[in-house]
Amino acid sequence: MNPLRALTFDVAALLLSLLTAWLGSRAASAAPAFDCEHALTFAARTVCASPRLTALDEAVTREFLRNLERVEDPGRLHHEQNKWLQEERDACPNEACLEQAYLARRQRLANYPKGLGREACVLPGLTLPADFAVLAATANLRSPRPHQIDASGNSADEIDVVVNHPTQPVVLFLLGDRPTIWKLRRTAATRLLLVIADGPYRQGIAGLEPDIPTFANSQVMRMQCGIVAYGYLNPIARHLFGRQVKMAYRNRDAEIPSITIGDTPPADATFVTSDATRPESFYDKEMPLAGQSGLDLALAKALVRKATEDDIRAWNEAAAERLLRAKPGQQRKVSPPNVGSAYVVLKLAVLPSDLRDVEFIVPRGEPVPAGRSYLTTIYNLNDVTCSGSGCNRTRVDIVVEHGVPR
Repeated sequence: MNPLRALTFDVAALLLSLLTAWLGSRAASAAPAFDCEHALTFAARTVCASPRLTALDEAVTREFLRNLERVEDPGRLHHEQNKWLQEERDACPNEACLEQAYLARRQRLANYPKGLGREACVLPGLTLPADFAVLAATANLRSPRPHQIDASGNSADEIDVVVNHPTQPVVLFLLGDRPTIWKLRRTAATRLLLVIADGPYRQGIAGLEPDIPTFANSQVMRMQCGIVAYGYLNPIARHLFGRQVKMAYRNRDAEIPSITIGDTPPADATFVTSDATRPESFYDKEMPLAGQSGLDLALAKALVRKATEDDIRAWNEAAAERLLRAKPGQQRKVSPPNVGSAYVVLKLAVLPSDLRDVEFIVPRGEPVPAGRSYLTTIYNLNDVTCSGSGCNRTRVDIVVEHGVPR
């Protein structure tokens, strides 16, 4: 081995062992994995003040460090952890949202793919013919449906999948980065042997005949192989089926929720689908509609209203007053709401999920809505705090001259 490469590995191992020992020494004192004395964000301050969240923060950090020691690509795991901190945890407007975010992250890390060399990665009771193809599909959509299918706070994608591969029977991987309902059709000449759908959130498979085996978010498979992720497809395919993925497909347009797997079907093709499992069977009827549909419904029910210039002025004045009262060195720039994208909370109990660049002003005396939406900002007049993705945007800040906001 290259001496420099060996030295790099030794240093990395030393740093990891020191970090693990440091975390272990902090566990006895029930402290988060960051310095509470310098906690600046709403999320960090809330974690520091809550024993329950402190314990969850420690649990997530332990899982993260444990995975760093055994995954094939630690850099990828670091990137995912930072993305979760910025886009999910730090976007939470309240303690309930933070607890949900930590629980989901702990589960995700507990099921994180571990890489090669897992001899037990098998599917019990599965018999396949000698000749078959392993195909895969993933999707990237900008317009999810307004329904939720799990408790992640994300609305679900619904993707039409056509499978046309008459030359060989097919084992199909479906990989969703979001909660996803895969609506399958196959040409009459295509034989589907098995469909596996997985990802960090719930996956649903609709349209298949009941006699085709499916593994959707299968706990059996996750215990054996870990979550099936795009970067680990070939290792898992080799362990399960003794061959690599023949071809991976994705939707060509982020606005069009459809994928063709295999060749484009002829114009006179006959398609086979089934009503045994319908897409709406996955909808969580207890959860509110997501995205713009959920916001439109809240407006129609007078749960929120559009903000006015007076509402923006009320926030600016309260924020400026707080800024004047702040001690030297503790002043924080205030990014005001935007009248074009802000709403005033009236009786909204739960935020619609998957809203983009929407702001809510919570008046004094009104509770902050539960739930979370990663690209939503909450301006809370009860304590004049801002939480969410828009608090630190580059906008015109309040300037105080001679004690007067302008």
